[in-house]
Amino acid sequence: SARSGFGGTGWGECCLERAVLWAAFNSPVGKSGPSHMIEADVIMRGRDPKEPIMAHPPDSDSDITLREWLEQVKVTNKGLKLDFKSLEAVPPSLTLLKEVLAEPSCPVWINADILSGPGGKARPLEPQAFLSAVSGLPGHIVLSLGWTTGWTAATENPGYDWNMVHVMERICRDLKHPVTFPVRAALLAQSFPQLSWLLQQSDRSGESWSPDSLYPVWYFPASTLLIQ
Repeated sequence: SARSGFGGTGWGECCLERAVLWAAFNSPVGKSGPSHMIEADVIMRGRDPKEPIMAHPPDSDSDITLREWLEQVKVTNKGLKLDFKSLEAVPPSLTLLKEVLAEPSCPVWINADILSGPGGKARPLEPQAFLSAVSGLPGHIVLSLGWTTGWTAATENPGYDWNMVHVMERICRDLKHPVTFPVRAALLAQSFPQLSWLLQQSDRSGESWSPDSLYPVWYFPASTLLIQ
């Protein structure tokens, strides 16, 4: 799927197969034009040869490995966002990232849900283990650190509470990399004081996404809320 973000940035999402990846390279993204960032999930293959692949759980195999994916993306002028779904996949993936993208030529975001959030049932990645693994990355790489969440239509969904944002702030306080916080757009209204406070602790930005991932919101420490 595709979406548009702050400043008209186009996102090619869920590029987990060769055909979808090529479509993200070449097809327009709604009114915002071509994709500027390519996003995909990373896990370890569930069979031999064990290696990082582009797939979303519960899938355990794919027709494209992370190495192939990186080599395809690097010949474009597009940024990339790797969304890690397992801690096991992080170290070998970062080794590949440093090898294939030895000469940085595009924005790179590294994403993981490291805390439990409102309605979240999936198990988050262990925060300190993940942050330790990514600590040696070049300083220009953006860490996208989020919460596992859930959302149910036609019901009252809880928002991000104070404990959730306080824990995230403590985790991020001493990080050297730029950080963005991905949050659900459907939970913004009931979480605005908490998320505003989190952003006011630094000059970090927040990214939010709608349940169908088509209408993201970006908002910044200047208290500007932009809904696409």
